[in-house]
Amino acid sequence: MDILNTMNVSTPSIMPPGCSMDNRQPSHRRTMPIAGARVLALSIALLTSAGLAAGCGDSAPMQDGMRAHLYGPVGAENPFQDVGWMRLYVRGDGLDAPLGRFVRYLPGGAADLEGIPFGAPGEMRQLVVEGWVDAGGQPSYIVSTGRSQWFEVRPEGEPLELEVLFTRVNSIVELPASSTGAAQRLQSGRMGAATTTSDREVIVTGGGTLDVASAAWWKGEAFTRTIASVEVIDLATNAVSPRKDLLTPRVWHTATGLIYGQAIIAGGFGAAGERLSAVELYNPPNVSGGDPAPLPGLAVPRAAHTATLIDAEQRLMLFVGGDASGTWEL
Repeated sequence: MDILNTMNVSTPSIMPPGCSMDNRQPSHRRTMPIAGARVLALSIALLTSAGLAAGCGDSAPMQDGMRAHLYGPVGAENPFQDVGWMRLYVRGDGLDAPLGRFVRYLPGGAADLEGIPFGAPGEMRQLVVEGWVDAGGQPSYIVSTGRSQWFEVRPEGEPLELEVLFTRVNSIVELPASSTGAAQRLQSGRMGAATTTSDREVIVTGGGTLDVASAAWWKGEAFTRTIASVEVIDLATNAVSPRKDLLTPRVWHTATGLIYGQAIIAGGFGAAGERLSAVELYNPPNVSGGDPAPLPGLAVPRAAHTATLIDAEQRLMLFVGGDASGTWEL
């Protein structure tokens, strides 16, 4: 285990409304070397003020909201190689846009991330860290990335200690579950599945299996079995879990994530290799008990088509192709 370097990132205190920048609490910096699995380079402390409602002249004490430690996967390429800049930002509920900035990556250095506002009960935030190549003194392109689990930023909450897996972009690494450390696998091997992200999950739906290596995998009738099962990958823990089956087994269909953890599943080839017009709604366990619900069908049966979400609130979608004539519909 090699500790390469350490770097601290902190946030100044939150500003009460109407206060100037000159009156804010000074930011705190601290270096916290921590043993990592392969590579250790960054120690992050998000600091928020306990005196959110205090006046400008009050000297409310600082409060640690979150401390995050970056580490690299064992046996993988050094995620800090070629990194000249770090982009740090916090996103999530209650924020109109991510809060963050670029900072120079200097081993053992320190940087400030501007104050992160407290959230209402139940509002969740996430820290994202990106490593960028330097080109003439400016960030050029991403080479590594990592993100924390989701957390709350509340004045009465206990400080959170988070481990952030920081890895090279476009490299393949195992995805171990945070609870067991074991590498995760889907419970059902599948081709032609449709995958989407919704809320804080990756949703894997349907697909099929082939018993003959030379089978025409792009054709619906070539599949030995068409699958209705659904599995999800929890983005906080990396754990894989089953969900309730689709109403219709299908392959080469589309899955489009919506708010509230739902997803629209449309078209595809059915069990007999026929193009489907059937559309259904995937529900997570906390919505309608996780039971899928039928939706109005497509005007034209489609498979291997595209589905583009035009308006999430209106659930307006554009379906293109996947039929003999290359039609489209809203």
